[in-house]
Amino acid sequence: MVYGTNFACDNSTYNLAPGHCIVSMPFAAKVCDRLSQCGGFEVTTDAAWHDLFDVNGLPSAELFSVTDTATPNVEWTPYLKVVVQ
Repeated sequence: MVYGTNFACDNSTYNLAPGHCIVSMPFAAKVCDRLSQCGGFEVTTDAAWHDLFDVNGLPSAELFSVTDTATPNVEWTPYLKVVVQ
């Protein structure tokens, strides 16, 4: 699945792409947890995408909004945010 790209977290100090919310994997869950509109994050096997966004050998992930809709795509794997109440 791949989610829409209408979620931006430009105010995050970890964001690697203004207008989106792309962060290094070690920070993906942490950043998503503190943003109420974050629905989770997704990772891809697309080498070109990783060439653009990976930093210092750390893979990156893109966060998505709770309102984004998923489209089937074999290159992307989503991880939904779990809210514990």
